[in-house]
Amino acid sequence: MLGLVDGQVIINNQNIALVPNSVERRYGRGETTVATQSLGAGNVDTVHSVDNTTAKSYFKFSMKVTQENIDAVDAWKLNLGANVIRYIGTDSNEIYEQMSVINDPTYPDSNDAVIEVEFEGNPLIK
Repeated sequence: MLGLVDGQVIINNQNIALVPNSVERRYGRGETTVATQSLGAGNVDTVHSVDNTTAKSYFKFSMKVTQENIDAVDAWKLNLGANVIRYIGTDSNEIYEQMSVINDPTYPDSNDAVIEVEFEGNPLIK
């Protein structure tokens, strides 16, 4: 079994150069709440439910600070709810739709600085 590293990121049909090992993602399955109910005589049963208000995907990565990358991030930020991210790994091919940049990225002036970009949107489509 291979570990998942250095996957390819494509946003709006454009291959994205990013800082290695900076991708973080969440499928958007929602948080699960577990509650108990009494069966009597000291016994309980559990009830499981998904909080649909948390059922949104998350995708984060870092890029080097270049004018080209600043322009791309700004375009994604303005493309509210309309970005499509495709993540291709060794054994994965994930599509995230209706994504918006949720943070307000900063653009530091430094040779080793990075831009951190965070998206949220519809749950993962496989």
